[in-house]
Amino acid sequence: MKKQYFFSLFLFFLVTIEVLVVSEVQAETLVTCGITINNPLTFGGVEKAQKSSARILNITNTGTQDVSLQVNATNWIDRATETVNVIDAKSTRFSFSLLPYGQQISLNATAGEFVDFADIPAGVTNSSYWRAKAQLNDPLFLGDIFQEMTFEATCL
Repeated sequence: MKKQYFFSLFLFFLVTIEVLVVSEVQAETLVTCGITINNPLTFGGVEKAQKSSARILNITNTGTQDVSLQVNATNWIDRATETVNVIDAKSTRFSFSLLPYGQQISLNATAGEFVDFADIPAGVTNSSYWRAKAQLNDPLFLGDIFQEMTFEATCL
């Protein structure tokens, strides 16, 4: 089962970033595990080469079994031309306490390689802190961009 969630990061100079999160759930026989992302993640206005303020993302394990989550993301993509790598995936970061951007965990854009995210007990909501840096690979870029994230959930 896959669920898609849309997040956005608005940058000045006509750059808009949107994150598409795909959550995958694997369930074993007679137990359920699943996740619900309870709130949108909006970074607000961020100037080029600057970092967003921390935003909280709540993920709830809605199943009866504990779940282990991993996350992977694409590099940021130009919506108009579908050009990949407008911003590197590692410019999006998370942590489980309020930390400076440089101390947070970077996302990975390598296909098939996931970053360990969290183990969440059944019925529990996990809060994480997210930041993005508008570090454009082409400093002259103007336009809308998005990033796709995949959360993979496995029953424990």
